[in-house]
Amino acid sequence: MSIKEAVSFAKAMAETGNKLKLSSKVVADKHSCGGVPGDKTTMVFVPLISSLGIKIPKTSSRAITDPAGTADRVEALMKVDLSIEEMKKVVEETNGCMIWGGAVDIAPADDLIINIERPMSLDSFSTPSIMAKKYAVGATHLVVDIPTGPEAKVKSVKEAKKLFKKFKAIGKELGIKVWGVATNAYQPLGHTVGPNLEAREVLETLMKRDTSKDFVKKAVKIGSWMLKLLGYERNVRKGERILEEVIKIGQAERQLRRIIKAQRGKPGVKPEDVRISKFYVDVPAKKDGFVYAFHNSLVAELGRIAGAPFDKEAGVYVFKKLGEYTTKGSTILRVYTKKSKAKDVKKFVERYEIFEISNKKPKIKPIVLKFFK
Repeated sequence: MSIKEAVSFAKAMAETGNKLKLSSKVVADKHSCGGVPGDKTTMVFVPLISSLGIKIPKTSSRAITDPAGTADRVEALMKVDLSIEEMKKVVEETNGCMIWGGAVDIAPADDLIINIERPMSLDSFSTPSIMAKKYAVGATHLVVDIPTGPEAKVKSVKEAKKLFKKFKAIGKELGIKVWGVATNAYQPLGHTVGPNLEAREVLETLMKRDTSKDFVKKAVKIGSWMLKLLGYERNVRKGERILEEVIKIGQAERQLRRIIKAQRGKPGVKPEDVRISKFYVDVPAKKDGFVYAFHNSLVAELGRIAGAPFDKEAGVYVFKKLGEYTTKGSTILRVYTKKSKAKDVKKFVERYEIFEISNKKPKIKPIVLKFFK
C-alpha cells in the first residue's frame, strides 16, 4: 500500500464511524505497537500528561492474542465501554480518558478488517487503521511506541525506524505531528502480567510514588518527548524531572483517581480491592545464577493458559527481573489461575524454558533504544 493509498484508506475508515470534537486545539495521543507482556505504560502515561492540563483522549483495544490489552487492564478500575458523548464529557472534565475503542464506534471498519486479518496472520492495514483512529479522535500530536526485540513484532531498531517513517508520512497528510520511540521488549514490563494483577501494580506504584519501576521509567521517558513535541518543555531531561515530580508529589495518583471517578469507577479503590485468583502455581529456578533471559512469547502464552484475559483474576507475577540473582528452588514466576487449569499450567512450564538462568550476568539494555522524529 502506498502512502497516498494509506492516507485515503485511513480517512475512509474514520468516516465509517464517530469523530471526537474537543474544544482544545492541541490533542495529544500515544500508540503502542504491542507485543510486550505486562505493558501497562498507558495507565501511567495518561494521568501524567493529562495532569499537566493537556488533552489526551486515549482509546485502546482489548487483548487479541495477549494476556491483557490496555482496555482489559483499565477495566479492573473503571468502566471502559463509554459512548462518544460520555468520552467527550470525561476528557473535557479531566483532560484524559482511557476507554475501549470498540465501544465508541470510532473507525469501526477496523474491527471488520481485523476479523479477516487475524486468521491469515496479516497486518497490511495496521498502520492506516491505527492512524484512522487517531485522526477520528482529533489527535494533533502523536508519539508511537514501537517495542523492539527478538521476540517482539519488530525485531530491530532498523525495522522500527522503517515502520516509524510510515506513521510519520501518513500523519503528515492527516495533519498529525508524529514522533516515535523504539523501546526495550526483552522482558515483561513491571512484575505483573494479566488484567487485575497489572491494575493492582499501577495503583501500588503510584500510591508509593515510586519512579524506579521499568514501566514508570518508560512512561516518563516517552512523556518527556511528548512534552517536547508539544512545545511544553524543550529540554527532554527537564521534562523527565517534571514528570517524575508529578509522580513523587502524588499528582499522578490523584489524576488517575479523577479519571476513575469520571469513568464511573470507585475513586477510593485500593490495590487489595482488585481481586486476583487465590490459587496459584509457582515456577522455581532450577539452579543458582542470574536471570539471563525471558522468552516473552512463552510468558504471554503462560498467561493465556492461566485464563487471562477472559479470567481477569488470572495472570503471572514475575519475582525476578533480568540481571537479578536467584538460588535453586526460589520462585521466579507465580501463575495465578483456577484450580481446574493447574494441570495445563504445570504441563506447560515442564515442557518449556520460559526463562534462562546463567552464571553470567546479562547486559541490560536501556528502556528506550532509539527516538525518531
